[in-house]
Amino acid sequence: MMYHAGSHYDHLPAKDVDVPKAFPLRCAVADIATVVAGSRWGGWEFNSRLGRDRQCARWASNGWTIEHKIGPRWYVVAEGSERYTHIPGVPQRIAVDELKGLG
Repeated sequence: MMYHAGSHYDHLPAKDVDVPKAFPLRCAVADIATVVAGSRWGGWEFNSRLGRDRQCARWASNGWTIEHKIGPRWYVVAEGSERYTHIPGVPQRIAVDELKGLG
């Protein structure tokens, strides 16, 4: 979900999405939406508990990403740093569940 996502809302190829390939997985918190059975929505953000960890400190941020799995591939639908429940392109139940699940 983190390393190979494309961006269907901006029609960007995967190499142009803002997620660096070097971001250590252990420095992130990820969540799959549970309010819809068989959900194909997920999200991730920096794991703030590891902000002082040497490997994670350089990636420290307050940003989040919500992705939607279409077919076999994840696509970035929304990114941000402020938490709000109305996110264009994301059903509200999914947005609330994702941001709550991330922290």
